[in-house]
Amino acid sequence: MLIYLAQLSHESNGCNQNRCFPLAVGLIASYLKKEFGEQIEVELFKSVSNLNKAFLRKVPDVLMMSNYMWNSKLTLAFAEEARSHHSDLLIVLGGPNISLEHSKRIEYLKENPAIDIYVVYEGELVSKRIIAEFIKNKDREEVKNLDHPFLITNQTNNSINASQESAVKIRRIGTKESVLSLNDIPSPYLTGLLDKFFEDAELPLIETSRGCPFTCAFCQQGTDFYRKVVHYSTKRVHDEIMYIADKIYNENIDINGIEVADPNFGMYERDRDVFLALRKAQDKTNFPRYIGCSTGKNKADIIIENTSLVQTGTVQLRSSVQSMNNETLNAVMRRNIKQEAYCKIQDAMDSRGIDNLSDIMLGLPLETRKSHFSEFLT
Repeated sequence: MLIYLAQLSHESNGCNQNRCFPLAVGLIASYLKKEFGEQIEVELFKSVSNLNKAFLRKVPDVLMMSNYMWNSKLTLAFAEEARSHHSDLLIVLGGPNISLEHSKRIEYLKENPAIDIYVVYEGELVSKRIIAEFIKNKDREEVKNLDHPFLITNQTNNSINASQESAVKIRRIGTKESVLSLNDIPSPYLTGLLDKFFEDAELPLIETSRGCPFTCAFCQQGTDFYRKVVHYSTKRVHDEIMYIADKIYNENIDINGIEVADPNFGMYERDRDVFLALRKAQDKTNFPRYIGCSTGKNKADIIIENTSLVQTGTVQLRSSVQSMNNETLNAVMRRNIKQEAYCKIQDAMDSRGIDNLSDIMLGLPLETRKSHFSEFLT
């Protein structure tokens, strides 16, 4: 069985506008290969032109695509085009660019009939269920009868099969209730699945943990589902960092930076070992010279200590506020860190000659032009 997994990016002048490796589909692909072995072939894509060429070479049995706010229209357009030419192709989408409301999720699939199945939340275990069923029945209509709290499926009779999440206990990967730990998912770097993307000189993306303890309503990780933070082993993360650094150094690839996908990188004590791994790579290979990340929103002392372990200027702290209007913060269920903590981080960065980034969001609930400017200009 041939499976294409794509995290498509818009292209401009031959370059992908999203510059990161497609880690999400890489993790799913590596887990599927572990579970099904020689029963399946997997191939990963970011470029629409490369995916088109692959379809001309050989049509897959299954097309799985990541759906984000920055590639949603492109992803849906490709799904529609693929469906128009290949009626038996099983098309599966997953990703955060879908409503949290059950009724709106159903409406989304009705508006996009090219999609057979939409996966919400984590994709590894659910993808295994989907592929196992397709191998068994070889019939996309049978697969769409699957009942799972992470699945919404389009039926041929224009009905929707959608499990209500509240009826089934959801078990996140890595939690005590789950049958799977994060380390049970093979690394797509260490298995070589992501090697092809080094050729594009894009940014390797790594994940050292999943989950966020904060409740920000504007963030896809602000729901109860993601509340518990679970970590990969530091050995695995170390091995990934060294694999990436050695490959770039040994093959003289023009890649200078690495991105960390964690929503609160650096604020946990165990992150010290990750920063030490990054520093080891820097000392050995002079990579990475830039570390892109979203640093934690609390524990300023730990963040400052951890980020000081890498070469000066390679990582920038992010002291995000989003809004200073209390009514707005209450509406989006966010609490900013104390002003003293902001000042402490800024003073520490100033003493080291490093910029400290901040960001705000426009158009949040109950925010007005007057409240926005009055809070930030006082």
